[in-house]
Amino acid sequence: MLGYWVSAMSNNMLILTNKHEDLIVFLLSKLVYRITICKKVNNLYELA
Repeated sequence: MLGYWVSAMSNNMLILTNKHEDLIVFLLSKLVYRITICKKVNNLYELA
């Protein structure tokens, strides 16, 4: 029963991922951008 539920959930996730692939990529790029900015700021503080 649990295995069926997990496979159904993963199928739904795949469908959602395909539908919202652009959105997910957009959010991930925003996240990476923020992390990069934070690292640059930290580097500036370390240099100061």
